[in-house]
Amino acid sequence: MRFRSYDEQRGALKYRCPRSTTEGPSCQYYGCTDGLGYTVDLKIADDYRRLCQVPRSTKQWGELYNRRVSVERAFSRLKEFRKLNNLHLRGLPKIELHCALAVLVMQALALGKVKTEGIQEARSNVMKVA
Repeated sequence: MRFRSYDEQRGALKYRCPRSTTEGPSCQYYGCTDGLGYTVDLKIADDYRRLCQVPRSTKQWGELYNRRVSVERAFSRLKEFRKLNNLHLRGLPKIELHCALAVLVMQALALGKVKTEGIQEARSNVMKVA
């Protein structure tokens, strides 16, 4: 099945038979009897883990997924270098404050590097081992 469109009102993805346009009105695989081809609608609410507004087979999904690398890099730095991996605090307000301060420190370091060394050095805000 090939992705066709997303219906925002119903919250569903529409998939069609890939051979319906190439083989004419009938298809031996899905039993397409009309000229439009066999259509399947999948509601996103049925399976949030597998279905999203931008399906995996599209170019747009690939571009969005590539942005995830930078987010994962930031999470890794926060866990390893800002001690968010092993917290020894109790209570949600204390943990929220610790996380907010860790993000603030990371952003302040990046801003300081941009002002002193340039934009290229802003991404390397991890501790350097001599």
